[in-house]
Order: sequence, then structure tokens, then C-alpha cells
Amino acid sequence: MLTMVDYNYSSKYLETLSNFRKAKRFTDIKLQIEDNEIFAHRTVLSAASPVFTAMLDENYAGGKKNSLVLFYETTAPVTQAILDYMYSGRLDIEMKHVDLLLRNLDYLEMEDAKKECERALITNINFGNCFGILVLAIHNCSTMIRFIFNDILYVIRTEIFK
Repeated sequence: MLTMVDYNYSSKYLETLSNFRKAKRFTDIKLQIEDNEIFAHRTVLSAASPVFTAMLDENYAGGKKNSLVLFYETTAPVTQAILDYMYSGRLDIEMKHVDLLLRNLDYLEMEDAKKECERALITNINFGNCFGILVLAIHNCSTMIRFIFNDILYVIRTEIFK
């Protein structure tokens, strides 16, 4: 028996799909958000999100359409960032969009992505943004709340709070 493993295969495969999406090659679904259209592949959306799986299922009305209007609260930058994550495992977004991003990840049942977002926020927490992140945590993230409250005594003893 011959066994071969290319540990870079899946990342190369996703990179190729991402390039196809950017070039609008082989895309089979158009997401409509506000006045924007974002092209994607049904299989990638469905593999990344149980909600997209349900929306795009052939047995339901949305499954047979080539276009899908997103009625949940989102914006083009947030949806674009989520799609970038689906295709690459990387997400870059301005802090002003993080609250809506977390709500979208929650709505789309993308638990791993939401946990990674929480981890990134925790890693980047500092005195200048800790209360803003606390507000995000209260609305979206139990993991972040635990982290913040575990360290709150340390924070209130620092010079900035004296």
C-alpha cells in the first residue's frame, strides 16, 4: 500500500477556490446585501455554515435560486470578511464592524470562527479598548466575559484607574 499526504493540499485548494471567487469563475450563487452583490460557491458556504446549508438546500425554495438576498442584519464589509474567512481561514476587519461580525458569526452558527474572533479580541485587549471589548462581550461572547472578569482586579489596580 502506498500512502501519500500533502499537508498543504487543503490550503492550496482553498486558495484556488478563493481565486476563482475573486475572478467570479465557477461561482454559482450571488449574495445580495444592500446594493452590493458578492459572488460565492454554494459548497463553500454550505461547508462553513449550517445556516447556509439550510438556505441553499435543494429541497427548499432558496436552494434552487442563483441569487440569495440576505435579510439578516449584515453589511457588505462584514459579509465579505466572513467569506474571506470561509475561503482562507483568515479574517481582517475594522474594529467598528466587530460587533456586527460577532452577531453574524453567531447567526450563521460559525462557532469555530466566533471562538477565533473572541481569542483575537482577548489577545489584543489593552487599557484603551478594554471597556469597548467588555460591551462586545456582554452582547456576544461568554468566553470574553470570563476572561475580562478574571482579570478585572488587575485592571482596576493599574495606574490608569488611580
